[in-house]
Amino acid sequence: MSENTLHFIISGYNQEKYIKKTFDRLKRIISETNLQDYKIYISNDGSKDNTKQEVLKIIETHKEVEFFDFDKNIGLNKTIEFFLDKNLPGKFTHIPGDDDLDDIFLRNLINNAFKADFVSGFFINKENRSAFRNILSSIYNTSMCFLFGVYVNYLQGPGVWPIKSVNNIKIHTKQICFWTELNIKLLRSNITYTETFGYMNRPVVASTSLNLSSFIEIFKVLRILIKDIYFGKKYKNKAKRIIITNNESY
Repeated sequence: MSENTLHFIISGYNQEKYIKKTFDRLKRIISETNLQDYKIYISNDGSKDNTKQEVLKIIETHKEVEFFDFDKNIGLNKTIEFFLDKNLPGKFTHIPGDDDLDDIFLRNLINNAFKADFVSGFFINKENRSAFRNILSSIYNTSMCFLFGVYVNYLQGPGVWPIKSVNNIKIHTKQICFWTELNIKLLRSNITYTETFGYMNRPVVASTSLNLSSFIEIFKVLRILIKDIYFGKKYKNKAKRIIITNNESY
């Protein structure tokens, strides 16, 4: 492994139907992009279905894949923190185990992974989510960007993160706010960033991210970011945007 290694974390919670499809799609795109320096990890976050059994079938024929098997549901943020504790060189990206990222999104993430320190991604086909969800997401993202002086299309989207820089950031929140806190603090650091995009493979039937605990976390992340950015000394910079012109689209 080196600073040019791209680590893929496929997360699975009750994804017995899609986890292998996710893995197969990722492997195919890696092959098509001719990516050589990479490592794949698959997590089972205490699933109650047969996700674990499906992952075990994958690693039977792909010994190079590393398996994170958690007995109980610890949450995506804890899975990411478990990976980060390894202090590996390079960058990482998170791939949802529901096969939601299409070929174009995966290719754009891989092809642009090292063109800036941080790559932020957003979805084009927002019509695959309900109007209510889109309204809430737009209000949330616009408000957070305005309050903390950062400018990206989607603070909770797929991306590519620099491991060393992320490990220098203290994250206090979880759920969707984990990504909000991490990305805003990165964007208020002395790094470079760029944006890429892609598509959802299918409509979102229901969301598990909109509940009372999520709103509690939103108030928590607001308090933390105000304290750390407005009254702290660390996050006084602004990341520099890198313009890329080879994003793939339909």
